Amino acid sequence: MGTMRWAFCNRLKVEYPNAGTAYGYTTKNTRIRNGLEKDHAAGARRTGGNPKSML
Repeated sequence: MGTMRWAFCNRLKVEYPNAGTAYGYTTKNTRIRNGLEKDHAAGARRTGGNPKSML
């Protein structure tokens, strides 16, 4: 799975240069620092780079 994941990510970056990866420990840290609940919408805001934005 690891090889496939990186191949997929690299292919996405070719088509979408601003695409990035996120790891659970970084999103959890951002969620706690910003006092956000743990749900899908908050996760999307964290990975989008603007954790306090409203969807």
